[in-house]
Amino acid sequence: MRKNIVVGLVLVGLTGMGCADKGEPSVSPASTSAQTLATSVAETPDQDTLATQAYARVQREFVAGRSASLRYPIYTLRPVGDATEQVRERARVLGLDTQTLKKTEQDVSVTGNGWELRMDARSGAEMFLDKTRFHASPGVAALPLKESDYIALARAHVRRKLPEAAAHDLRPYRVRRYMNDMTDPKGNRVGATVYQVAVAFHEQLAGLPVIGAGGKVAVHLTPAGEVISHEATVRDTAQRFAEVSGQQLLAPDDARRRAEDQLTAQGVNLADYVLTRAELGYYRLGRHGLQSVLAPHYAYFYEPASTRVVGKKRLAVIPAVTDPAVLERLRQDEREDATRKADFRSRVAPPDSK
Repeated sequence: MRKNIVVGLVLVGLTGMGCADKGEPSVSPASTSAQTLATSVAETPDQDTLATQAYARVQREFVAGRSASLRYPIYTLRPVGDATEQVRERARVLGLDTQTLKKTEQDVSVTGNGWELRMDARSGAEMFLDKTRFHASPGVAALPLKESDYIALARAHVRRKLPEAAAHDLRPYRVRRYMNDMTDPKGNRVGATVYQVAVAFHEQLAGLPVIGAGGKVAVHLTPAGEVISHEATVRDTAQRFAEVSGQQLLAPDDARRRAEDQLTAQGVNLADYVLTRAELGYYRLGRHGLQSVLAPHYAYFYEPASTRVVGKKRLAVIPAVTDPAVLERLRQDEREDATRKADFRSRVAPPDSK
């Protein structure tokens, strides 16, 4: 019997892909490539430190009465454009056959021989995966590559296969190990093996990290360093829509009060929770989210502090700006994304009650 577990790990990695005879993705052994690609300066994943440090810095400036010195641009995101042509180009770079290209209202995809490349036509999010090995690779007792090897392979893959994403200020964010916890037929634990490594980079804009599910490049690898999936939710900024500073910024303490009011209105008893993390960054929606504007937001994470609540973390995200024009643009995005979600729910069949 096999149980799947995920373990956080501070390392990063992607690898490059070649082209097989039949248009299938293939990779060369990572053991020699990693030595060639290893960088002289090791990168350390930021995890959530940039966002928490940004929050602490802004809080200090407000407490010291220096909030007027804070200035943040507001960006508009470049429209997605022709998703079909983008998928064709990415398939060419990856060495995939485009004869199976398929378009729907939601996305554009190319599939074949166990792999799939898909792009959301409205958000621009891209997903590639080798379905024959994604969450199906053999496990190993210990990862065969050093952290610096995974980092070097990661950078090489992004630069060669995702050049648009590579043009962004991407920093290593977080990596996880996926593990199998093996047991024999009698239920006795045999041991754990690592079967997949999940990697993430995050974007930075104007000195602030991009927070939220988007603004990331995530890659899944076999323990040997072979890419079996990547997902990109970064998109170019078109221009600076505005700049906010001083009185146009919401103080962190005021934002926290709004966050707690929001959670209370949702029926959360905050007496059962404790604030565990506060962040500041450009908030980006995930793979299907519709968004046209990037603005700084505060994010507050609450975890249960009472036996009455089990495993129910809470998150509240509050715009860090008070400028009416910016807030209206953000509300427009919220309305459009809410319409998208409602449309999706209307198309999903109700659960079988039998």
